[in-house]
Amino acid sequence: MKPDPALDVTTASGETLQTSRHQALDATTAASEHPTLDRGLPERGTRFRALGNARYSLADEVGRGGLGRVMSARDELLERTVAIKELQTQDASAQRRFVREALITARLQHPSIIPIYEAGHWNDGSPFYAMKLVKGRPLGTAIDEATTLPARLALLPVVLAAIDAIGYAHSEHIIHRDLKPANVLVGEFGETVVIDWGLAKDLATEDREALDAGPYRNSADNGEHTVAGTVMGTPTYMAPEQALGEEIDERSDVYALGAILYHVVSGVGPHKGKTLDQMIAQILGGKVIPLAKHEPRVPPELAAIVGKAMALDRNARYRTARELGEDLRRFLNGQLVASHHYTIGQRVRRFVRKHRAPVATGAIALAVLVVGGVIAIRQVLHERDTANSQRDLADLRAHKLQLADARDTLANDPSAAIALARPLAATDWREAHVPRVRRRRSARPRGRR
Repeated sequence: MKPDPALDVTTASGETLQTSRHQALDATTAASEHPTLDRGLPERGTRFRALGNARYSLADEVGRGGLGRVMSARDELLERTVAIKELQTQDASAQRRFVREALITARLQHPSIIPIYEAGHWNDGSPFYAMKLVKGRPLGTAIDEATTLPARLALLPVVLAAIDAIGYAHSEHIIHRDLKPANVLVGEFGETVVIDWGLAKDLATEDREALDAGPYRNSADNGEHTVAGTVMGTPTYMAPEQALGEEIDERSDVYALGAILYHVVSGVGPHKGKTLDQMIAQILGGKVIPLAKHEPRVPPELAAIVGKAMALDRNARYRTARELGEDLRRFLNGQLVASHHYTIGQRVRRFVRKHRAPVATGAIALAVLVVGGVIAIRQVLHERDTANSQRDLADLRAHKLQLADARDTLANDPSAAIALARPLAATDWREAHVPRVRRRRSARPRGRR
């Protein structure tokens, strides 16, 4: 991997240091007066100790920044390859910042934050720390290589992993203050790592060693690099309050994460300008080109997530990166996104798409029930009509037999004949004769009366 001048670290920025934070602050105080970080310290203070140059065999440089450089190295004791970040200046302030960066990142125990293995200083007194070496590429490079929307959307799980890492840091009251695609590494085996915690700040304590942000001032920089000592962060992804040098909190990181999401979805950064002043003016004015103009096919739920994360008013944003991650995870899982307003029709369509197989099965079952019900009803009606016809036919036959018996009996026993005919009402007689009358009428030739 070629060194990236925009990065302070291109392979790491990690975790797990064996000195406590308050003890190490004693070491940073001593470092301002004693560049070797080892002389004049109280006995109770645990500090970066002299490790000499024998344990680690330095190899190639893999990254360089304003404070130091990162080298791949061989750990001769444990026989493994590691990354070594070392300070390249004897300036006391730079040494304090370097030690502070190691202490903060060492506290953050998360799979997407590189662990620090050891910290110490070389024989010449310059501090360093050893960490896991991750081989990969910056997220910005992956975005540039993804030339279609589907290819860029495939990077959303990478962004989600970075958001989860920042969400964890926020739970520890640590804000990063310099989030950008260049500080998110995509490893060769699917790992995602957030690097470069040099501008991080501890919100839970009086973080005296943190660089203080000040009002923005013009620079010849193109906006893609970290601006240290003036505005804390990288202007392209910077929250408005951060650009003004105001007090910031977790919501400023949320804005930067939203800007990274914007870049992933659209393929371009959210703010562009010929000068940093122009870019800062866009940030302060909340002038962000809607995602739909860059990419008309962007899902509206995803556009809503980006819009809420990058809201000009920090109170309208997600409170922490964890809240942002929960909404993005719901989007990736096909669930309803909290930041998007859904119509009833959209909810129904989403339900049908999400439960396509059960809905199709239910529709088929309903159709079968309806058709079967119609057929059953028609069969019942047909059987009823058939039964009624058979009953009427049986009644008619009974009437005929009873009338025949009455006629046969009439000559010999009129009283018996009357008794046989009495149960038949006049209507029954007429109905009994209707079929015969109809047959007689139908048998007449047409035209005769």
